[in-house]
Amino acid sequence: MTEFKNIISQECLSQTYISQERRTFVKPLTVIGGYIERWMAKAAVYDGSNFIGSVPGVKGLYDLIQSTQTYKPLYVANAINGKPVMRFDGVDNYLKVAFGESYLQPNTIFIVYRLLDNTPALQGIYDSDDSVSRNFMYWSKAAAEIRMGTPGGSSFNYIRPYSTSVFYNTCEFNGTSSKNYENNVLLSSGDGGPQGVSGFTFGSFNTQALPLNGDIADIIFYNRELTTAEKLINFTALKQDYGNI
Repeated sequence: MTEFKNIISQECLSQTYISQERRTFVKPLTVIGGYIERWMAKAAVYDGSNFIGSVPGVKGLYDLIQSTQTYKPLYVANAINGKPVMRFDGVDNYLKVAFGESYLQPNTIFIVYRLLDNTPALQGIYDSDDSVSRNFMYWSKAAAEIRMGTPGGSSFNYIRPYSTSVFYNTCEFNGTSSKNYENNVLLSSGDGGPQGVSGFTFGSFNTQALPLNGDIADIIFYNRELTTAEKLINFTALKQDYGNI
């Protein structure tokens, strides 16, 4: 009789574990479609020394490119939550893409990044691909801020002391109604300028000024604003990939 009770007890315990596993299973989330392009570090094409020459776009329309060997960022596996990153050295690494046309505002950029050091004192996370239509985001050590806008023109900021945490930023360029969300929380808004987007430089300004000493894991570019619900879906999907805050 005792043996029979133990068997029943073990079976019930086993069923409990199965039930718990079923309850905690999380279906992988996907970001909102309709983007112009998306670039993920896991798609990077790199050489035998792990230097990145290109990052093909998910849609196959536009690739991030770096043809000069000394300017190539490094592919680093298992860097953020087991996922790879594009690592920029804070000296002269960057990746560029030119669209061959200008995507007029409103535009939205999702980017997953982190700083690895507080030098240089100014670090460009992204900029345009040329000197005509410029949309940027950079970090300033002295001001302890993230600033978004256009060089020599309109811009706005929020306080961001140095941190090596992974950040999920949603940048909406829409003239005087531009916004910057960090981890899906609106932290700043203002005039981001009227310019469209003809391309990007990631890891510095397009002049190679303000080099980034840090990692970029994922970038998504939309030629529209997303709804509050859509922004939450993207943030949740990206956070599932790259880890909790």
